[in-house]
Amino acid sequence: MKLKVTDFNGESFRYCTMKYKIPEFDGEVPFTSLPVCPWSFFSSQEQHDLTDHLQQRGQLFYDYAVKEPFRFMHFRGSLGFYERDFKGCFQLRRVNADGRVMVDLLSLARANPDWPLQNAQPPSELLRDVAEKEVEATKKRKQPTEDQLLSAPAIVYGFSFSIKKWGCFDVGGLREITFEDKLMTSWS
Repeated sequence: MKLKVTDFNGESFRYCTMKYKIPEFDGEVPFTSLPVCPWSFFSSQEQHDLTDHLQQRGQLFYDYAVKEPFRFMHFRGSLGFYERDFKGCFQLRRVNADGRVMVDLLSLARANPDWPLQNAQPPSELLRDVAEKEVEATKKRKQPTEDQLLSAPAIVYGFSFSIKKWGCFDVGGLREITFEDKLMTSWS
């Protein structure tokens, strides 16, 4: 199945096509229970609820990866990362993570130039002169359109300090870091 998606490469949003294969299943199942389903199969209430959810998720992606593309966060969830198998091919692995992370696509791309980032691969000129170009690019960014929010990626890229691995994080598992006020005042 081909899907139209929006991705962000550190500089701009772009529309892309992605292939997705629905895994095999036994018997009959409702279309809406599949991981990918045509929009027209959902009731109007389900479409409304999904639209709200996707816009909220898209806004999180924009806040965490576009508006401020380098930030420290707390993440709890499944960290996806690539490792080469014995044949030299990349395999996506997952591990549970709970701790501080740095959301930073450009640093991940520089540290792992061979990673298969596909649509999220930053332009090479952005990777060469990151500091100067990133500041300029951030100034030019506008709030994404409703369409871009609806189809924004569900993941951001960065580094997990607790696992000490580069990878991708589901935006729903990211939170602002909260500090204990009592601990801060006890240092005074």
